Amino acid sequence: MAGVNGIRVDECLDISVVARDAGAQSLLVAAPLNSLPSEAELAAPVLKIEAATGLAIMLYHYPRRTGVAMGEEFLDLVAGAEDQVLGFLSGVPDHGCVRAATCFQLGVSGFSTW
Repeated sequence: MAGVNGIRVDECLDISVVARDAGAQSLLVAAPLNSLPSEAELAAPVLKIEAATGLAIMLYHYPRRTGVAMGEEFLDLVAGAEDQVLGFLSGVPDHGCVRAATCFQLGVSGFSTW
């Protein structure tokens, strides 16, 4: 698993493709630091990364550090990549977000929350 994080989408795509080409079988994708995208703006790079790499993705949610929550709207938007978005790692005890991820999990086989 390779970690992906960056402010620019093209930078995240480059990191993701290099990781895949180097042998990574999955990606841990986090929200960008020092940026405050909406949930829709946050979902767009995840979907682009999934489309460009075809790798399994675990979402890394740590809103206290990034200032951005991966909430219900975000999860609804990434649900289209359900075959590849397979995990949700929450860095904080944000029960509302974990509850949303768990509901998302019910519709996706193989999806896990940590």
